[in-house]
Amino acid sequence: MICLFGICLFGICLLGICLFGTRIFVIRLLAMRLLLVSVYLVLVSGMFLGTAAADDASSTKLPSQGFVKKWSSAISNDRDDLLAQMLDAHIESGLDPVKLLSIDAPNGKSALMVASKQGDLNLVRRMVGAGASINELTQTGGTPFMFAVLGDQIHIAKWLHAQGANIDSQGSNGWSAATIAGAKGQTAMLRWLIEAGADINAVDVYRFTPLMRAVDNQHQQAVSTLLSLGGAKVNVQDESDNSALHFAVANGHSEVIAMLLQHGANPLQKNRDGMTPIDLAKPDPALRALFKQ
Repeated sequence: MICLFGICLFGICLLGICLFGTRIFVIRLLAMRLLLVSVYLVLVSGMFLGTAAADDASSTKLPSQGFVKKWSSAISNDRDDLLAQMLDAHIESGLDPVKLLSIDAPNGKSALMVASKQGDLNLVRRMVGAGASINELTQTGGTPFMFAVLGDQIHIAKWLHAQGANIDSQGSNGWSAATIAGAKGQTAMLRWLIEAGADINAVDVYRFTPLMRAVDNQHQQAVSTLLSLGGAKVNVQDESDNSALHFAVANGHSEVIAMLLQHGANPLQKNRDGMTPIDLAKPDPALRALFKQ
């Protein structure tokens, strides 16, 4: 476009010069006007190109080192309020928000992950709208969706899921959103994950399932939800061949033991040491009694 404009401008100037040499007054007057128009167009085009160049330079300009350090610190400390203020200031300065949102904490945690964990839906929407990826990863494979679950922010998890976030994504340790919810005893989150179709039998690198994490951490309501609503598998064994029932007996959690047995847990399943849940219960008469019912 600029090339075509230059050609046209050159033609106008050339025509004006040619006409200016004639003796006819009207034609000479026309030539003078053409030259004036040419000068005007040169000035305007210079201003246009200068503005365009300035805008382009502004959009590609990187934040200062001090700004980046403060941004990274806000991410590390889960300061979604500071991130929102800094994002506003960055955009108001005419800078590219995509470049800012691509700057993470040293461990790969992003601003979007912080906003997701803290439950700031407005900020999450703004960041995604400005170019943040809902599938970005930390160095250990964490996603914004997993951070939403980590913060027990169901409304954020639902929104990210609706935008296409992978509900079953697993980190480098094999933990998924369901694993996090089970380990933290987030009953409401587990209920929604089950309704949304999450894999509640996914195993981590230690071959633990969400149910096993919930049992091991003694989250009775989470165990009940996984069993009654999710139909969780009860006889999965970890890397040491312990089952959820082994963990329940080791914790002396009689209510969980009863629930597991009601849902088909095998009391004769041996771990790597050849011990069954019944063997582990022998020193405790009350726990032994649960296996005789």
